[in-house]
Amino acid sequence: MPTASRTLRNLVQQGSDFLKRQAWNESITPLLEAHRLQANNPAVCFFLALAYYALGDLVKAKTYIKQGLDLNPKNTLGQNLLALLAFRDNDLTTAITLIDQYGMVENHEIQAFFLFEVERSLGELE
Repeated sequence: MPTASRTLRNLVQQGSDFLKRQAWNESITPLLEAHRLQANNPAVCFFLALAYYALGDLVKAKTYIKQGLDLNPKNTLGQNLLALLAFRDNDLTTAITLIDQYGMVENHEIQAFFLFEVERSLGELE
């Protein structure tokens, strides 16, 4: 029988694998279960935020970003997601400040998603 920590790891890995494939809906179930098992895991919060952001549920995305940043305020993924929300709100100063201060997340799939979203947001401003 798997231990709770192994179950948690498996759920996070499964959710992360779905995120890498941009299977946003599919990522929600394992990540919510992982969050239920360990609500104080900032990575799970940020992964949920990314999935909800990609699905267009900005309220849930913001909730999980804030929860994750409460647990780990200097997390690059969390700060990048916060910057995306700032771009969506046309607050370019805040977005650029966050990216300047925290840099970009190292995950290439998330970088590509982030840059695509920034370009889309900037295109909507024109």
